Amino acid sequence: MQGFLTHVRVDRYPKARAQLGDWIDQGKLKNIEYMLEGIENAGVAFCDLFAGRNFDKTIVRISEE
Repeated sequence: MQGFLTHVRVDRYPKARAQLGDWIDQGKLKNIEYMLEGIENAGVAFCDLFAGRNFDKTIVRISEE
């Protein structure tokens, strides 16, 4: 595994996006979402970040009523 800094080579963003997209499409890279529903769960989502209960990105979906 090798990490990279995204702000160093802005000129290579399009190529990087294309490669990452290909890896996701091929199943070589997984995009995991930790999702909660409703604004009432925003505080829970924030606390879960520090408690290690989420993976990858956290989303609080807010629906219009």
